[in-house]
Amino acid sequence: MAKKKKAKKAGPTFVKARNLAVCTDGKTVADFEKEGAKKAGLTVEEWRKRVVEELKAATPKSVDEAFAKGEGSGWSGQGQAMADRFNAVATGLETTNYDSSDKMFDLLEGNVPGLERVGKDRVGYTEYKRPMWTYLKKKGLVEDRNWQHTSAVSWVGPGHKRMYATNMTPYVVRRKGTPYDFKKGAIVKLVDSKDPSNFAYAQVLGVGPTGDPKLELSQGAWSYLGYDTTGASTPAGVGSIGYQTVVSSGTSANPNAMLSGDQIQLAGSLGESGLLQQAKPGGAVTTADLATSVAALDDKQAAALDKHLNAGARRELERMKKPVEKKADASGGGPKLVKGFDTVFAGEKLRKVGYANAACIHEAGGYVCEGSDSVWVGKYPLARLFDGTSDGKEVKTGNDTILVGGGTTSATLSA
Repeated sequence: MAKKKKAKKAGPTFVKARNLAVCTDGKTVADFEKEGAKKAGLTVEEWRKRVVEELKAATPKSVDEAFAKGEGSGWSGQGQAMADRFNAVATGLETTNYDSSDKMFDLLEGNVPGLERVGKDRVGYTEYKRPMWTYLKKKGLVEDRNWQHTSAVSWVGPGHKRMYATNMTPYVVRRKGTPYDFKKGAIVKLVDSKDPSNFAYAQVLGVGPTGDPKLELSQGAWSYLGYDTTGASTPAGVGSIGYQTVVSSGTSANPNAMLSGDQIQLAGSLGESGLLQQAKPGGAVTTADLATSVAALDDKQAAALDKHLNAGARRELERMKKPVEKKADASGGGPKLVKGFDTVFAGEKLRKVGYANAACIHEAGGYVCEGSDSVWVGKYPLARLFDGTSDGKEVKTGNDTILVGGGTTSATLSA
């Protein structure tokens, strides 16, 4: 009698280091400016002035010389057209008095009069942005010539400003025509071949161009795996990374309340454990789905979930398990806030509100580092009860007449 073959246990498919890439899409304008300033040995203010000066001084000859060989050689002979565009951008930035990241953001979005084409998909990138960054890289002012401030998921934030999932969100970009058949919005598990106990979860945010077999992980995904990456090359020391889908539903990522990095980790843990409950099966995972799933856990399920938790998932699980009906007491609690937001006040005594930023410090020396991902003061998340601080404490007091919803984030809107 023939022996029955044992069914192979489902597990991750591994991708060798040479077929992995780093995706920096979504790096904020502010971070891009700081990166360029550091490369050039300038302050951000000096860097902005130099960028305008170089683009304004561009001539057909200087552009053709810059693109004669190496990066940008595909644009050789297009000096006149490129110089005209660079000059126009310089004039546009001068018109806006380019003194903040917001001014560059508006240019890239196509919001500067006469330069609307810069913000158009593909055309703006191929005609303006990539050639411009390449030219400025050759002038020693740019680190990453492929940089895009956009990513595959965007939504309208405070002040009707378009926001994007940042490069530090743990996400995956799949390529067309490659074996990676993830659905947009799915959550996949990434496993380090050198240490299988080292894993992270990432959300599939988009589909990249064809013809390149690489699996792209965002800088945030690499960070959750413990690797440091500052550019487009695969981090040093990587052997291979395994991937497997743990939450296959979701035809799109959640654009209205993008999951934070830790929330993606918890969603992946719940999905892999079979404990994720979705109000709309087949749709995007939401913060409400996470709350429902965590509230429904019994002791046996919690034990089963535990082996799928990494550090980020544990942080989010603990945060969600904290009591939320606790009444705020504006006079008691931990160390008092030393500095709140200068122009926003709450309660009868008009106390300044807390917000997630290093400037929002308390008496013990730490600062508020978490807040709502849907309610902002200025460009910072508004802090609530139980949001975290840099020294491991949490916000313990507040106004009991104002309720602030949303998930938790440490993100900052582009300056």
